[in-house]
Amino acid sequence: LPASGGGETGIGADLPILRPSGGEVASDGERAGPRAAAVARLIERIRHSRPSLWRDLSEIELRPREARAYLRSSRTVILFEPGRYEELWDQVPTVLRDLRRLDRGDAVLDLRFSGRIVARFAEGTGPDSASAREPYEKV
Repeated sequence: LPASGGGETGIGADLPILRPSGGEVASDGERAGPRAAAVARLIERIRHSRPSLWRDLSEIELRPREARAYLRSSRTVILFEPGRYEELWDQVPTVLRDLRRLDRGDAVLDLRFSGRIVARFAEGTGPDSASAREPYEKV
């Protein structure tokens, strides 16, 4: 499901794509409906509150247990549950900036925990792989 855009906003067609995974959608579409709507609302919120993050979103994949957001600027993946802990998205640009500064741009950011973003990295990456287990606390 492509996000809508264009019109008077001047935004082109290169918008985040919302894609259900194969096992997610029941034949009548019931299972994906409310979750897809929650993600669409989140995308719209990010577009207004964090436009640079919105431009960096390439695709959001709905899976049975979580959603995964893929970025254009890195191989970072953001795990989240639609409709839960959405305030954590306000901290994502800061976390991404910190990861770039530390030269650790490829990561999995997990937003499925109340009040924190957990960053995970491939084993042995970066100067101190133990720091990969430390969560970012919500400010």
